[in-house]
Amino acid sequence: MTKEERINKLLEWMKTATKSERHIPEIEEFAKNNPKIFGEFHRLAGGIISGEDLSAKEKLFELINNNEEEFNAIFNALNIKWF
Repeated sequence: MTKEERINKLLEWMKTATKSERHIPEIEEFAKNNPKIFGEFHRLAGGIISGEDLSAKEKLFELINNNEEEFNAIFNALNIKWF
């Protein structure tokens, strides 16, 4: 799966997951350890999912690419649990 496909899958999952599904330990840990990155991710992803900020997708891709190591924990957890 390409990086773009992984990010699109993450957004798709965020859109359909329940609140409790989104609050998995790996994401909680990521947010705790990377509050600035998570805050920016949350803001951008929320805008994309709600359809209010379609231009945020490019910024979200850049954020994830620039912090790939940190985001790998989330992608790995989602691959095991959901994808």
